[in-house]
Amino acid sequence: MQNVRVYISSNSSSPDDTWEIALGSAALNATEQTISDETTAPTGVTFSAAAISYATGLSPPDIPFGQHKAIWYKRIVSAGAAAFNNDTITVNIDCDTAA
Repeated sequence: MQNVRVYISSNSSSPDDTWEIALGSAALNATEQTISDETTAPTGVTFSAAAISYATGLSPPDIPFGQHKAIWYKRIVSAGAAAFNNDTITVNIDCDTAA
């Protein structure tokens, strides 16, 4: 994949939460860091709420066949949020085939 972009084309269907994404800190095809629990943020990553289209998406390096790059997801839930079944988001991983 060349000219890859990762973005959230449709954020949460719940009125009480939002999602952000970040590229992993590990190099291409390397093992990503682990975190101790869900309240511990990964180090060296920058989460983005602005990655909402190909143009503004996160830009990992080109990804050769059989390789991988880690993506982190962060869910931000409002205090006092109501229960919400079937919360969904849409994350796109696209490449510009015209480039």
